[in-house]
Amino acid sequence: MAVDPKTQGMFDRVVRQGMQAVTDEGVAERVAQDAQTRGPEAAIAEAVTQALSGVKQAAESSGVPIPPEVMQSAAVAMAQVLVAMMVDSGMAEEPDELLKAVVMQLKGA
Repeated sequence: MAVDPKTQGMFDRVVRQGMQAVTDEGVAERVAQDAQTRGPEAAIAEAVTQALSGVKQAAESSGVPIPPEVMQSAAVAMAQVLVAMMVDSGMAEEPDELLKAVVMQLKGA
């Protein structure tokens, strides 16, 4: 199914801004520590939720509402990247299972 260019552009911006937030050196260190303490599933879900909350608040304060489906798709895309990073760093195994668990947590958030 094709996505209209405006929605695709919004998705791209949300993911880019969200990933900038979670890959900031200080934030990345906190996520890694959180993964060691609470597990990678909880750490990733928390990082994605916090980053996207900030992006959404900034957009809305500028008068640009972000549709829920864009936020949900962005959350999954960010989770996929963070799962890959956790697996590559050796902090997690089984990327498919971890992604499923993160998505389930995100749906509950």
